Amino acid sequence: MSREIFIVTKLASIPILAVVFAIGTASATYATPINVDQWYHFTFGPQNVSPGFSNGNNAAAGVNPVSIAAPDPDWTFTLPINGTLTVVDGAASGDQFNVTDFGVSLGDTSVPTSGSNCGNDITACLSDSDISKGMFAITAGPHAINGTVIQSAVQGLPGGAFFDVSEVPAPAALPLFASGLGALGLLGWRRKRRAQAIA
Repeated sequence: MSREIFIVTKLASIPILAVVFAIGTASATYATPINVDQWYHFTFGPQNVSPGFSNGNNAAAGVNPVSIAAPDPDWTFTLPINGTLTVVDGAASGDQFNVTDFGVSLGDTSVPTSGSNCGNDITACLSDSDISKGMFAITAGPHAINGTVIQSAVQGLPGGAFFDVSEVPAPAALPLFASGLGALGLLGWRRKRRAQAIA
């Protein structure tokens, strides 16, 4: 009798394992790796229809600096050190986003003011106070970025925007400063030791 229960229990666990495997495979299918220190352009659906981020195949490429089309989200990468994710709306002002990392909100981009248009010039979009943008601090390690539209410039129409992930290096002067402090400490220790030897 116990052997029959054992076999039934083992057979019952097979569908559960199949479901877990299918879920793991499905989520991996939607994760697309991206390069760090590369601007990407992407599209997003209208707020009232399909508010999620999408690939950049149908978006205008950014200039100043040049961007490339983003693949399908989630956009994945691994940072060896802390970094920054920058997201900025393109063209007509009025769009605002909620940005996520592994489905957890990093926050919203700034509140836009209608009436401005920066086209596809990324630097102009970043410097225009009417255009929605956000800089999000991200830690070293793996990330999966996505987002949704929380406000649309033109109801019912899709739009385009840009993003970049960059590492935040330690300031170049920091190692020099640390070595200087170490040298001063060594000099102080030698003086103290010499003074003790004379006394």
